[in-house]
Amino acid sequence: MEDTGTVAAIRMPMLKVSDFKGGTPEVIQTSYAVLVLVPPADKTWGAHETEIVEVVADQVAVALSHASLLEESQAMRDRLAEQNRELLQARRDTLMANEARDAFQRVMSQGMRRPIHSILGLVSVVQEDDLTPEQKLVVDTMGRTATVVSTLINDVMEMSATNRERFPLETRPFQLHSMIRDAACVSRCLCDFRGFGFAVHVENTLPNLVIGDERRIFHVILHMVGNLISRIDSGHVTFRVRADDEVAEDTLGQRWDPWRPSYSSGYSSVKFVIGVKSQQSSGSTIPPAGQFKRKPSGEGFDLRLSFSMCRKLVQMMRGNIWAVLDGQGLPESMTLVLRFQLQPPAPLMSSSTSAGSFERQYASPSCQLTGLKILLIDDDDINMVVARKLLEKLGCVVSSLPSGSGFLNSVGPSSGAYQVVLVNLEMTRVNALDVAVRVQQYRSGRWPFVMAMTSEQNAWEKCAQSGINGILRKPVVMLEAKEELTRILQSA
Repeated sequence: MEDTGTVAAIRMPMLKVSDFKGGTPEVIQTSYAVLVLVPPADKTWGAHETEIVEVVADQVAVALSHASLLEESQAMRDRLAEQNRELLQARRDTLMANEARDAFQRVMSQGMRRPIHSILGLVSVVQEDDLTPEQKLVVDTMGRTATVVSTLINDVMEMSATNRERFPLETRPFQLHSMIRDAACVSRCLCDFRGFGFAVHVENTLPNLVIGDERRIFHVILHMVGNLISRIDSGHVTFRVRADDEVAEDTLGQRWDPWRPSYSSGYSSVKFVIGVKSQQSSGSTIPPAGQFKRKPSGEGFDLRLSFSMCRKLVQMMRGNIWAVLDGQGLPESMTLVLRFQLQPPAPLMSSSTSAGSFERQYASPSCQLTGLKILLIDDDDINMVVARKLLEKLGCVVSSLPSGSGFLNSVGPSSGAYQVVLVNLEMTRVNALDVAVRVQQYRSGRWPFVMAMTSEQNAWEKCAQSGINGILRKPVVMLEAKEELTRILQSA
């Protein structure tokens, strides 16, 4: 450089926050700053000046390192503050989601599940009346469809509460003939409403008493019918049910899988095939253009959503379901294959297959229930009316207590005159478990027993801790109420 003296350059190490762990520097890759001093042309560095420059360089290095440390510390504080704001926002979002879920649960419980439970209870009462075959068919179908709706509501509520993806199965003995009859009845109603023709063909060699999830099977069958008739404007629906025991080909072009049922082994396979044919012009073998119409988004057949959910249900029941598509990629039939465990006939029920009627005959209510004094505790008027009618139909003498001011104090002394106290666990104004504990305090001898009504699936543990003797699962229907009351009385 011209007009300058000897240039002095000093390399200075730069420290960072990351260089320190526990306050002790570590040997890491170091950054440096260079301090350059340029004197005038006629100036030279003496020994004393060189020492001063070194001291100044050290001080500058310390100052720069401090500045760097402060800058990095501020940046870290800013990042921590931003993370804290994000965490607070996530917490607020979680609280809002929980509030929305709770509100959804309340609306579903009060606006949908509670009315459906009341309908099922009243239908079970009507089923015990003297009805004509046509009336009984209608009432049984109403009860079964309401049960399907109740199951779907429970699924939605439990999925929103637990975020589970699998549906619980309720495997129990049921009459296959009765379920097919009711499914055909509802399918006929759906077809008549949409202007479709309907025919049903049921093989007379089907087993009757089987073990499976009756509600889920009924739901899947209705799903099959509903999706098929939503694809076209009019046509004819065929509902076929047969034992899956031979290789055959039906009019829909679907081959039956080879399988021969072995009733002696206790299992039987049943195939449900539902097909739809659109109305065609006379002499035409090819459907006219536009005959199959796709519905707007969100309606009709969806292989990715509704069909996949039904397939999951069927696979959980160890079955299979598939759709047969036409040349345009639209479903023209759906097939459901299920394997049932056979149930030997029970002594309290009998089957009658004459004239195509499949009805379950139950023994009359036990004489133990006639005149049984029951105290009903509930804060919902509709639930109270339905439960009272159901219990009175069983021959019980039912009384109730208003859940107002001083209710809990009056429960104990008044319960001693009754044999059973039936309390709703889902009361909003009163803690039902406190009611059960107070009733136990005034128990005289073996009376009264305490029973709970609840929609919860896992309520027995907390009920047992409160001294509750039995549980009626909602929806409460005649048969289950009779069986649970009889069980409690017999165990006394």
